[in-house]
Amino acid sequence: MDELYREEPERLQRYVKALRERAHPHAERVAQLRDAIWTAEKALLENEQKNLVQGHGDFHPKNIFIAQDKNTGEEYIAAIDFDSSCQLPPAFDVGTFLSQYRSMFFDQFDITDKAPVEIFLEEYERQSRARQPEFSSQVNLYQARTNLSILAYLAKVGMGESERFWSTLVEAEHHLAEVAYHGAMFRR
Repeated sequence: MDELYREEPERLQRYVKALRERAHPHAERVAQLRDAIWTAEKALLENEQKNLVQGHGDFHPKNIFIAQDKNTGEEYIAAIDFDSSCQLPPAFDVGTFLSQYRSMFFDQFDITDKAPVEIFLEEYERQSRARQPEFSSQVNLYQARTNLSILAYLAKVGMGESERFWSTLVEAEHHLAEVAYHGAMFRR
């Protein structure tokens, strides 16, 4: 948890800095989201210290591959790129994956229609042995957080005025509104 406390504020600040450097018209709006996210995240971490797990920290479709064992022919799924791994709430990787999936396949309906992101969340919840009642709100928090990263990336690659940027920003606000609505769980 100490690692996350040290690195998370800097990481969140980099997302805002990327927008400010480009004089993006929504940089201050993203800064407000960053502040609200970090406030909620700190409260969550204080309350969930005993429930932290070794998380991936950057879990998205590009860090997952499907392979087949040469000897048995058995297929398996594996994660790669653990540079951001540290002690995290389980919802961190789930929220990251959901937001990255939506972003990566933003306008690829042939993929999202056949494999809606909800399948991942439903299967995760089904397989999870200790699903907490507030898990959905925690996932919303980390989706909002991941959306800040996506916004910085979109601005960096010249898509700061795109429909995808706008959609990601509104989605981040929506996720944070869900956290605020159910936020009593972060104030025990």
